[in-house]
Amino acid sequence: MYSIIRSAAVSIVLGMTCAAFPAPDVQAMSADDAARLKSGEALVNVTPDDAGADGRVDASIEVAAPASQAWAAMIDCARAPSFMPALKACKVLNSDPGGAWDVREHRVSWIAILPDIRSVFRSDYVENTSIRFSRVDGDFKVLEGDWRLEPVSGGKRTRLFYRARIAIALPLPAFMLRAALESDVPKFLIALRTEIERGGTSVAGQ
Repeated sequence: MYSIIRSAAVSIVLGMTCAAFPAPDVQAMSADDAARLKSGEALVNVTPDDAGADGRVDASIEVAAPASQAWAAMIDCARAPSFMPALKACKVLNSDPGGAWDVREHRVSWIAILPDIRSVFRSDYVENTSIRFSRVDGDFKVLEGDWRLEPVSGGKRTRLFYRARIAIALPLPAFMLRAALESDVPKFLIALRTEIERGGTSVAGQ
């Protein structure tokens, strides 16, 4: 059962939050954390939530690519399975003609004996800067958060900051989900960085 939650954790993390979180203050980052990001480490902090979710995630990673290149990978449905192995389908259900927002559906395969898990969420975009998302429908009780893209090194590199509140619609202890997130979020962020740094501009599937 724990392995089921681990697979779900990866899919939840990229639900590409909402106003519940303040924007990360990059200037307030400690020199030690900045050095850890520069060295390639993914920083992840998972904590209990006092407002009804199973847990809160606060994470960051640095990529050797400009924000525009990171952005192109993060919003591309066709590329999502490259860094989300459990994701079986990503589909844009509705979108703003100007690109300010869209509503997406993710279908995730946990294990063969269970049906796919469905997640529908709205993303609000500020190009190359932020993605704010919130649950619309599906099998998660709570899914809300945001991505922030912060240029560093004169724009040649980008720090990605992720915050989310998550609750899963399964009768399982919250601490098990938090443990899965602590294990899987760093792996997901590293896979995302790999996809970003390899480049590519395709947005097929949107």
